[in-house]
Amino acid sequence: MSAPASAGWAVRLVDLLHRRGRWFIAALVIATVGIGVFAAKIKVDNSLKVWFVEGDPALTAYDHYKEAFGNDEIVIVAVTAPDGGIYQPRYLEKVRTASQALEKLSRVRRVSSLAVSLHATNEDGDIVVGPLLPESGPVSADDAAAVKRRVAADPSFKGVLVGDSDKVSLILIEPKSSPDYEHIRKEILAEIGVIVDRELRNDGLGAHLGGVGVVYEGLNEASLRDSGVFVTLSYLILLGGLWLIFRRVVWVLVGGAIVSIAVIATLGIAGLLGRDMNMVTAIIPTMIMTVGILDLVHLVDAFDEGRAADPKASATRILGSAVAFVVVPCIVNSFTDVIGFASFVVAPVGAIRDLGWLVSAGLLILLVAVLVIGIPALARFGGRKGGATTEQLDNSWVSRGVMAMTRFAIRHKGAVLIATVVGLPLGAAIAVGRFPGRHALIVLLNALMGLPPVVVGLVVYLMLSRAGPLGDLGLLFTPGAMVIAQTVLVLPILAALCRQAVEDFRNQNGISDPLTDIDGMAVFWQ
Repeated sequence: MSAPASAGWAVRLVDLLHRRGRWFIAALVIATVGIGVFAAKIKVDNSLKVWFVEGDPALTAYDHYKEAFGNDEIVIVAVTAPDGGIYQPRYLEKVRTASQALEKLSRVRRVSSLAVSLHATNEDGDIVVGPLLPESGPVSADDAAAVKRRVAADPSFKGVLVGDSDKVSLILIEPKSSPDYEHIRKEILAEIGVIVDRELRNDGLGAHLGGVGVVYEGLNEASLRDSGVFVTLSYLILLGGLWLIFRRVVWVLVGGAIVSIAVIATLGIAGLLGRDMNMVTAIIPTMIMTVGILDLVHLVDAFDEGRAADPKASATRILGSAVAFVVVPCIVNSFTDVIGFASFVVAPVGAIRDLGWLVSAGLLILLVAVLVIGIPALARFGGRKGGATTEQLDNSWVSRGVMAMTRFAIRHKGAVLIATVVGLPLGAAIAVGRFPGRHALIVLLNALMGLPPVVVGLVVYLMLSRAGPLGDLGLLFTPGAMVIAQTVLVLPILAALCRQAVEDFRNQNGISDPLTDIDGMAVFWQ
């Protein structure tokens, strides 16, 4: 396999990366470290605005509400009482101490509880307005009885500060509203937690935090935790897969280094531009690993094929022929992935937009890392352990993959039938025809053979969604949509395999005559 003349730029690129590999690797590592330090600035944000469409009237009304009335994220502390109930002097005194401490926090606007809330009740013919409990001094049994009587006389407390039983009461904490509240919420909750521990839990009372803000922080922590688990598992699966494919520790290490550079640099870009992670964008590292690392496998496979075809050839010669030939479809395939994810930047939801452009940036960085590190590594270490013979390649996992594709064809007859009707004539026409752009079309077909299903699914979804150009057909979430996606996946494979088969047949039988038009509908060759 040799690189055609029209791919001379690929040969020159491979040669440059081979000769100047150390300089390019050093520059890549330095750039990754330089941009990667900004990853420390990334926070996790699953707040309401992340999921709303920009300009949504409901979101606009929500912002106006907060400007007029303050923060709506009330932090709730449910304080459970010992056997004596919530109207015991000791319980009320502890609630008062905790409430007053919470009121002193600089970022808290207001606190409501059995101890500090105001009441307006009729006592002995007079309207009495004041706190439910005296602001200072020991709480007596009479004070506790007065609180119980005042709460019972005012229905506004029922279901707000107290429930149907006397076992629990609530402390309601309203933080001050601020433009950066999403970023300081965790600090405010931590300050509240310190007071709750000191004044309530350490004194034998039960206390549990709740509210919208607590839920948001719980989602943030879950996103961070799950992201760490998924990234770790993805690394382990990736490294294990590379070992199963290559059976060489050096390629496991090279693959791990490549994906680490891509992930660190991508997160660094996100941190530099002030983008936070959420439950959607937390999958970015995993997507970068799984979608882009196949390019490294293609390069090593091409090197092994070149070595099997000419065992005496030098590494430099194989790089300039077999590997350079594969570099072109690898680049094209990566750019199709990038374009697919980049289409998300027009999405109205911010989380989807961030997912699109960050994955696109990560895949570009991964492509650069694969070429900059992978090509010098091939020259230095070679391919699989002990090389690979033609027989070994025929019995490899790639061949087994072809058998899996055969089983796929049996299960998905509709998609395969459509792809066959279109793909076989297309592949044959490309094989025997001679027209401008033929080589570019061959490269495109080869690249599309590795088109990730996730990209196809996303593109088909965008096309068939109600806002898409084919939305009026009403095919979204129907078997027809599945056939379309499967056809897009199968068509390039059938066309590329048919082209190669026809070309091989013509070469083996010495057929080189051009096609002769008969009547505009049929052709023949001699």
